[in-house]
Amino acid sequence: MAIPISPNTRFASAKTIKEPNLVLCIEGYPKCFGSGIIREIIKIGEPDLYVGDTWVIGGIRIREDQITAISIDGSSTSIKQQLDAEKARGSSVQSMSIELVDIDQQITALISPSVLIDDVMGKKATVYLAIDNASAQWPDDYEILFRGNIDDIKSLPASHIINIAHPEQKKKQTIWPRAETTLPFSISNSDTTIDLTSVDGFLVPVVGANGLIDPDFRTYIVIEDEAIEYTSIVGNQLLGCVRGQLGTQPISHLVEARVISFIRLTGDMVSIALKMMMSKEDYYLTDLKFANYNVHQAPSYIPNTIYFEGINAQSEYGYVLGDYVTITGSANPSTNDITYGEITSLGRTDFGSYIEIDGAGFVDEVGTSALISFRSKYDVWPLSMGMGGDEVDVIQHEQIQQTYLSNFLYDIYVKDTIEDARDFLDQEIYKPASAYTVPRKAKASMAILQSPIPSVNTKLLNETNIVNPSGLVMRRSTTKQFGNTIVYKFDEDPIVEDKFLRGKVLVSGDSLTRIKVGTKALVIVSKGLRTSAGADLLINSASERKLKRYEYGAEYFEGVKLTFGAGWDIEVADVVIFDGSKLNLADTAGGVRGRPAQLVEVQNKTLNYKTGDITVDLVATGYSGAGKYALVGAASKIKIGINDKSFVIERGFRSIYGTAEYQKWSRYTRPAVVIRSPDGVTRYFQTIISLAASNTIVVRDSLGFTPQAGDIMELAKHDFIDTSGEIKLIYGHMAPLDGGTVDPYQMI
Repeated sequence: MAIPISPNTRFASAKTIKEPNLVLCIEGYPKCFGSGIIREIIKIGEPDLYVGDTWVIGGIRIREDQITAISIDGSSTSIKQQLDAEKARGSSVQSMSIELVDIDQQITALISPSVLIDDVMGKKATVYLAIDNASAQWPDDYEILFRGNIDDIKSLPASHIINIAHPEQKKKQTIWPRAETTLPFSISNSDTTIDLTSVDGFLVPVVGANGLIDPDFRTYIVIEDEAIEYTSIVGNQLLGCVRGQLGTQPISHLVEARVISFIRLTGDMVSIALKMMMSKEDYYLTDLKFANYNVHQAPSYIPNTIYFEGINAQSEYGYVLGDYVTITGSANPSTNDITYGEITSLGRTDFGSYIEIDGAGFVDEVGTSALISFRSKYDVWPLSMGMGGDEVDVIQHEQIQQTYLSNFLYDIYVKDTIEDARDFLDQEIYKPASAYTVPRKAKASMAILQSPIPSVNTKLLNETNIVNPSGLVMRRSTTKQFGNTIVYKFDEDPIVEDKFLRGKVLVSGDSLTRIKVGTKALVIVSKGLRTSAGADLLINSASERKLKRYEYGAEYFEGVKLTFGAGWDIEVADVVIFDGSKLNLADTAGGVRGRPAQLVEVQNKTLNYKTGDITVDLVATGYSGAGKYALVGAASKIKIGINDKSFVIERGFRSIYGTAEYQKWSRYTRPAVVIRSPDGVTRYFQTIISLAASNTIVVRDSLGFTPQAGDIMELAKHDFIDTSGEIKLIYGHMAPLDGGTVDPYQMI
């Protein structure tokens, strides 16, 4: 889905003239660098504000811990995101350079090891962008543009250029090198303790933050034609050996027989991907500051929580439910210092965000000096890629896993060194499941071939925000976005390299009959799919998604130029509404001009924040209407009625907007809604004409009554005259279950 942005950013993106501000923050350094002045909201309780100062709570002041040093002219200004779903890989600009003017030699001091920080090389760095500095407020109106690790520094006479490598680059590493040794003594066919000449490089399962060993990472050795599982190593001995595994037979082996390491990965596809990326046997972020123990924002008091002032900490730090934290340095160590406390809930307030810790008994500490560290719940395997939640889009992975791939199981035999972990992930983990990697949210993310699924932030692209309508070209080809045959090779032999015992071919007969260009096959060789884990059904499901996308040649539009306001928060793999009804585009389904609105996928994007130029490529995947997905309609509770045209709403139905419930409805243009009683009997259809930060809603015409506390506002039915086509494409609407003529039930 499109990046969620603040209302102020949404307003600023629509302005004709903008002055962007680029901000760079580096791990371990207290100040941030800007291309312009960074301004922030004044809040109660800030340590450097005193009674008598000329400031107003809620007003704006210049942030003190900043250095105006970025030269935009010497920095990267263009960000590219590209997808190749057929190869299961998305790519983006792999690095971003920022030029810092060396004011008073401050930057020289920063890049010099052990002067200001230990070493800037390898540090995490995040680049933020406010699209209009005149109105931007830190941090709400600064969106993450890029992040990664510093991998190169170029020093010039008056400046330094710092290069930041994208998290995707971190995947390109060697993991789990194959270890080899020999037997110092002969062994029988029943020995369960095996001596090795050397155990260097032989791995063992590790204990995760939850205190358990993950059963999906198993360690073996291969001696001649026998596979042997082991559970631990003491000295030069393998303990807990189970002989004759993976269909082999236990046999005796002579002294100096060759011993080779062997790893087995099992589990669902998404969990394997996350564990490979995020295992490092350590915290991924350490010693971060936070504001308070327990939320004290009146009228709420939420115990057993950690409160972060002024930031959306989940977006910034990347933690998710089930991750673990360690806290040290509190004023009440017996109650407030914890080790590996589990995050059980999270939320946001008007001025910050919080996490709740399982089983905590925190004593209040406002303005605490304690520090918090985060460890991923997926950090459960021996050292792998070592990425953190600030580098991996865990939320997107988990959503896809829960929706589609919870039963897409692998059993992978890793017989040799994984020399390129990124390539292994793309080809062995994502591709067989019709999934692919995506560079989104400045993180390593994923997407899946499926019917277009809208989101609450789905954008509408039409003649009002497409800059080059006369230059639009629709294409359909048998050399791109086309395929009629899927070939799978699977059931890899446990001992013999690159030997696959089974294969399967799936063909679109309709495509071969209609488009006579012969066989256009996509070949997938999978080490992890196995008949014993239901490979046949999994292949059928994954192949159906691929064929539906490519069998008739997906229509696509290249080089669609957008206004900055429309394209700023769109990312690759987003689903958008493309309305060509007023663009004179061909509707090949109807054989006429005037292409109706449809859901399409953004495949590539280029953003130049300096010029404001945004270009995207769009793909109409060719799915039939029978495969359409829709969202459950939005709804809010009414807190109090003001008069027959206005009322105040409040948070309801697990809203993600906290107390700013009005933001749920600010995403749409004059949405049509229904006001109803809680029992669903009394309904009044209307159209919103204005909403405010106070959560006050004003509708166009009189309702004929004043809404009451507890009433519900939700989207109007599909056939209401003011219900827009945009809403109809995004949200579903149920017909009466009894076949009657009453208004269909509104889902909330």
